[in-house]
Amino acid sequence: MFRDKAPSNTAYPYIVYTYINQDYKRASGSIYRVFPKYQVSLFTTGVEDEFKAIRDALNERKVLFSPMNSIQGDENDETVTNFYITVGCVEDVV
Repeated sequence: MFRDKAPSNTAYPYIVYTYINQDYKRASGSIYRVFPKYQVSLFTTGVEDEFKAIRDALNERKVLFSPMNSIQGDENDETVTNFYITVGCVEDVV
């Protein structure tokens, strides 16, 4: 698993997560909870079934995530697919 970008020549499949944005919950004008969002991507030359392990791990831990999407690309004459979801987190502010 890598943050933002995998090193060159990393073997497929691999996972990359990237910070997207965050929302806030406020009370009495102060932030008391932060909700950061991340994109979790599986880059693979395989099929969507490879994403099942990630989905099941998040679901088992009751982590909320968006439906899976995908984008295909070409890397050295090989089809590479980016299967990705958005994961929401919760952070208490003290």
